[in-house]
Amino acid sequence: MKKLMRNLFVLFLLVTFVSACKNSTEKKIENRVNDNKPIKVTRENFIKAETAHYFKKVVDKVGVNKFMYYPGIGSEDNQIVVRTNRDVLYAQGIFCVKGGLTITTPKADRLIIVQILDENHYDLGSVFAGETRTITEKDVSEGKFVQLTIRVGVKYDENGKPDLDKANKVMHAIKAETKCNEPYNPPLYDQKSLDSIRAVLTAEFNANPNKYTSKDGFGGIGYRDTPEGLEAANMFVAIGWGGLTYNDAFYAMFNGKGDTTITFNKPDLDYENGGFYSLTIYSKDGWIRTKEFSIGSERIKPNDDGTISIHVVAEGEDLSKYKNAVEYDPKVDNGEWTATFRLYKPKKGKADEVMQWGLNLAKKYDVRHKN
Repeated sequence: MKKLMRNLFVLFLLVTFVSACKNSTEKKIENRVNDNKPIKVTRENFIKAETAHYFKKVVDKVGVNKFMYYPGIGSEDNQIVVRTNRDVLYAQGIFCVKGGLTITTPKADRLIIVQILDENHYDLGSVFAGETRTITEKDVSEGKFVQLTIRVGVKYDENGKPDLDKANKVMHAIKAETKCNEPYNPPLYDQKSLDSIRAVLTAEFNANPNKYTSKDGFGGIGYRDTPEGLEAANMFVAIGWGGLTYNDAFYAMFNGKGDTTITFNKPDLDYENGGFYSLTIYSKDGWIRTKEFSIGSERIKPNDDGTISIHVVAEGEDLSKYKNAVEYDPKVDNGEWTATFRLYKPKKGKADEVMQWGLNLAKKYDVRHKN
C-alpha cells in the first residue's frame, strides 16, 4: 500500500511538472498557432501584439531578410510609423537571427543608426557608422526575428534642398547577412482590441505627456519589469513604436495650441559624428498634417544673440517672415498640436544631461504648464 501511494505521489509530481512546463511554454510563445482564434489584446500583451503588427506589415511587403526602403523624407503622404521623422531616410527589415545575423555599416559624413528591436520591442542596441555587429538567438528575449531600422541623416544646402541621392547611397551600403531562411509566423492577435488599447494608451499619454520620459518608455531587456515600467512602455510604444533608447536619442514631447514661439540655446550633441536636433509638429494622434511640419539643425538659423527661435504658426501663413518656422493645421483638433523635439546622438556619458535639457524645454512650452 505504501509503495502504491509513493508511486501515485511521484506520478502526481511528474504530471504537475509537465503541466507547469507546458503552461510556461504556451505563455511565452503566446500560442503562435492558437487554432486561428485571434488573441485578445490587453495592457499585458499590447507591446508584443503591436510589435507583431509592425513586423508583419514589413514582411507582407518584402518578405524576410530584406530591407524595405523609403527613398523620400517623411511627409503627409509618406508616414511609415506614427511620429515619422523628416530629418532621416528610413529603411526597415525583419531578419532571422538563427545562426547569426551580421550588420555592417560604412563610414559616412552623416548620422547612421541601425536599431535592433526584438519581438518584444526590446532594444538590443544600435550599430553606428563604420561598425559591424553580429546578433544571435542568445541576444533576443524571445523568438528568432528582429527588426532592423536604418536611419540615415539627410543634409540640406543653403536653399533648403535635401541631398537625397547621397543619403540613399549611404543607405544602400548598409548590409545585413544571415544564413537563416525560416518564415516569420507571428501569433494572431485580435485587431479590434489592439486598436482599442492603442487608442486608450494614446489618450492617456496625451492627458499627461510628461508623466514619463522616453528613458522610461524605450529600453533593453528587462527595463519594463515593474508595473510602472510596463505602464510607461505601453504609452510610448502606443505613441511612438520603434523609438530609440535615450542613449542614442532623446524625445522631448509636449502639447501646444495655436501660434507659439520656442526659444532655446543650442543643445550639446555629438555634431561631429552625425548628431542633430529637430522640432516636429504632429496632430494630437501623432500624424503629420501639414507640408512644413518639421525643421532640423541642418536648416536652423540662429538669432543675433546666438539663441535659436522656432515659430509654430498656422498653415497658410507666410513662412518667409521667420528665420525658422513650422506649421500646424488650425482645422485639426481645434488648433491643438503635439510636438516632438528630437535630440540625436548625445555625447558619450552625456545622455542624462541631454535628457534634462529636453525635459526642461518640454515643461517650459507645454501649454498645460501655462494654465
